[in-house]
Amino acid sequence: MIKPKNIVIVGGNAAGPAAAARAKRINPEAKVVMFEASPYISTGTCELPYVIGGDIKSYEDIIFFDEQSFRKSKGVEVFANRLVTSIDRRNKKLSVKKLPDGSTENYVYDSLVICSGSKSNRVEQVNSELNNVFYLKNISDLNLLSEYIDTANPRRCLVIGAGYIALETADAFTKRSVEIYLNDKELNPFPGAEPEIQHLAKDVLVKNGVH
Repeated sequence: MIKPKNIVIVGGNAAGPAAAARAKRINPEAKVVMFEASPYISTGTCELPYVIGGDIKSYEDIIFFDEQSFRKSKGVEVFANRLVTSIDRRNKKLSVKKLPDGSTENYVYDSLVICSGSKSNRVEQVNSELNNVFYLKNISDLNLLSEYIDTANPRRCLVIGAGYIALETADAFTKRSVEIYLNDKELNPFPGAEPEIQHLAKDVLVKNGVH
């Protein structure tokens, strides 16, 4: 069996670095390249609310590798601020846009692994262009939100969603003495969990002053 010589990973948050590191371990002679659209790779997503609440001091504490340290540790070429705009499967080639200058480069591959993750659901009824509307999905989102909190000192916050990250975010804001309103299409928090867990979570939210 001929092992691929050029392995390209698209996405550098969690699954991407894991796939890239394993590809290099399995095939040390291969050239493994990873592209990430944001400035950061190998970050903790679940830890984002803990930075808001102060349990984690800085966003830098949830960045586990940067381009240089990942390359040195795993032997993988890493390119942050690179957006993959198209994939030509027939010719095994992809186009990559450099951010923010917008120039484009083409790369060929033998094997391609897509670990691009997901995007936050946009709420049509909420104007995302307002300066007090935020989505919490990555480090860039976190930094924008943290800057707003530090400068505007908000007194009230509406959290849309009632899953793990939403509840942890609500809890983080209560630690900053912000009045929290939680909204979700379901009747109880933790949609999909057992009813007993949902009711327990609801009781805890009410106890902590979440509306």
